Amino acid sequence: MTAPSPATTNWVPLGSGAGIPTPVVNGQWVKGSGGAAVWSAITSADVSNLAGLNAPGGLVSPFDIPLPAGAAPLGIVQLNPGAASSVRSIQNGLYNGQRIVVVMQGSGAPVTFLNNSGGRPGGYGPLQTRDGNPFTLFGYMRTAEFYYDGFYWCECDRNSVVETPWGFPYTVRPDTANGTTNVTVPDGANRCVYHRVTDGGAVTLVWLWVGVSSGNISVAFYRNSGAGRAAVPGALIVSSGSVACPTAGYAEIALSGGPYAITPGDWIALAADNVTAAFRTAPATAESGSALTKGATLYQASGFPCPTTPSGLGPGAARVFVMGGG
Repeated sequence: MTAPSPATTNWVPLGSGAGIPTPVVNGQWVKGSGGAAVWSAITSADVSNLAGLNAPGGLVSPFDIPLPAGAAPLGIVQLNPGAASSVRSIQNGLYNGQRIVVVMQGSGAPVTFLNNSGGRPGGYGPLQTRDGNPFTLFGYMRTAEFYYDGFYWCECDRNSVVETPWGFPYTVRPDTANGTTNVTVPDGANRCVYHRVTDGGAVTLVWLWVGVSSGNISVAFYRNSGAGRAAVPGALIVSSGSVACPTAGYAEIALSGGPYAITPGDWIALAADNVTAAFRTAPATAESGSALTKGATLYQASGFPCPTTPSGLGPGAARVFVMGGG
């Protein structure tokens, strides 16, 4: 290698870090600003012209979906996001009428499809939803279908949890359970009751009605395992852990890290570390161990706080706590 002329040591030894601002800032990159190199957070504008980085599983949200190879006449795009995100556009179609189907895979973290969102890179077409509003797709194997009209990608079909009747999970309709029926978690301290939810939706909290406040409680959601009346709560989705029982009245218990996608038929759980705390139920007479509750309400004798893996499950008392997610 020949040294520069005049001979000076103005080259940078490999790995010396010279020229890079210190200290290094994790999760950021070096950009030019005002003629100086500075550490800065990565933003959508930094990579807006790089479809690969904006693609599902990439760096930023909202992202832009590139067309899959061999997308004519019908392309399939699989999304497996690790966290809640949103889609603003799809790569321009090859011809008018071209269709793609977006399929949710994996964990089912919510993906929101924006309506006619700005800020798209060149070569990408905005989305046009059926009702002009954003919609959210989540849950394993849920789908949305779009066709290209020469400018927009128009939504033409949707198989989404968000289209369940109410759009949030609940045990029984809360507006049918007004009254004064408040009962404790049955049989003793540290019990856990599991109810299968009727509806689905994205949740960040559990709501319920506290009749008598005492001690600590725990709430959780579980994926369903099994079919029909053999169904049981399976994998834990999220738990509040042990928290102080809210004061009497309507209460909301936050679930950190959400939103979480709950589908109809998943399970919600309530546990307490005492026999004093009482909660609103649908009017019913308790029938301890009734086989009527199989596949709908189950009971665990030692389940506080709500466990990672439900076990020792049996039919629950024929009372349903009025609770759900939002």
